[in-house]
Amino acid sequence: MKIKLIRTFAEEFSLSSLNEDLERDEISFTTFTAASSFSPSRFFIGFNLTLRIEEQNQFAVKYLAEFESDSEATPEVLENNSFVQVNAPAIAYPFLRAFIATIMLNAGYEPPMLPAVNFQALYQKRVSSKNKDNT
Repeated sequence: MKIKLIRTFAEEFSLSSLNEDLERDEISFTTFTAASSFSPSRFFIGFNLTLRIEEQNQFAVKYLAEFESDSEATPEVLENNSFVQVNAPAIAYPFLRAFIATIMLNAGYEPPMLPAVNFQALYQKRVSSKNKDNT
């Protein structure tokens, strides 16, 4: 399967008073995939990220990256394809990091240093968890 990044965008984001129990410098981070309803060869990789900013604030974002593939991107293919689950988020993640740094800098805050993410390890953890649930 070949994939090509089409675009990235923030579907929603907010900077607000802290309303979750995030530890200092803690990040809540998840990824997800979704098939496009407009084209069978397009799909989305999404990131839900929340991080604590200074003492009493938090930044939350739902960030999407749209990809095009050379084959049909059904929900089943997306969920079970390690190439999609590992490489697509790895391609999109630097755009998310740049977006957050720019927003925070423009809002008058120090840009956070987001950690590197091992998407291969996250995928393996999901596969292991799914296999345990099926047994």
